[in-house]
Amino acid sequence: MITMPRGGAIPLPLDHSFCIMSRLYPKIKPHTLLETSAGFYKMHSAIGVISGIVCFFLQLPILQIAAITFIATVIGYCMANYAIYPPGFLYIARAYSNLTGYGIFLIILSVIGMITVGAVGTGVFWGARLLAELATIAHANLLGRKWKRIADPEGYAFAKEVGLSLALDGFALRCFGNAYATYATKLGAPIEAVATQSELDSDKWRTVLREFVEEWPLVARRFQVTDAEWQQLLKES
Repeated sequence: MITMPRGGAIPLPLDHSFCIMSRLYPKIKPHTLLETSAGFYKMHSAIGVISGIVCFFLQLPILQIAAITFIATVIGYCMANYAIYPPGFLYIARAYSNLTGYGIFLIILSVIGMITVGAVGTGVFWGARLLAELATIAHANLLGRKWKRIADPEGYAFAKEVGLSLALDGFALRCFGNAYATYATKLGAPIEAVATQSELDSDKWRTVLREFVEEWPLVARRFQVTDAEWQQLLKES
């Protein structure tokens, strides 16, 4: 299983994912595609932050802050799911994904909120953001279950029978697919994000993977792959 540069597991086998990404190589390298996936993945959070800033500076009533924040975050999630967004907004989401995780927006928004709408209004904003985030997580798990049932029916049936978790992040997979389709459309590559057997048998994706591991070792270490699997995946065909 691969991950986005700053975390966020994409439930797709490493060999299949690099077969898909190698179609775009060398014009679009895997790290760029993963960064774009992260942009899609954080698009709804970016919308939520922007809505909060607007609400705070307009000093809207508490109920309006809650409603606007929740609805804006859900709309951002739908935008990422269906790859429908205003021109240029994906770049904003990518920039946001690079900064989030350090507490920067948490601190900035909280300070702005406390100054403009007070502690209650700021708390309502974060409460609405949390509820919206929980709603998106629930939908992402539904997407993950659907994908696992289709892609791995035997594994799905076994996991369900023995009570194993089926809560894969289907949203992360959708974001990866949307990022791939964004570049594939521009480059004239196949749109279907499914690796063929001939691609799996080819050594091209291993060459792309080796370069990626050399250039981005810290990102590669986050991949959920054992040492034995690395040796098998990186060997010459």
